[in-house]
Amino acid sequence: MIGVDVAEQKLDVSVDDNTVLIIDKDEGSFKNLLKVIPDSRSVCFVREATEATKES
Repeated sequence: MIGVDVAEQKLDVSVDDNTVLIIDKDEGSFKNLLKVIPDSRSVCFVREATEATKES
């Protein structure tokens, strides 16, 4: 299972509870993330369900 905490500019990614990565939200970072996931075809991604709000 892969846990993802979505922030405005970055993603906090927990891989198998052993590895925590903080990645930018860009194509290159996503490609690098796929390299550390054991088998991206058989993994369950779970993301944070809350929504952040900005104050004016």
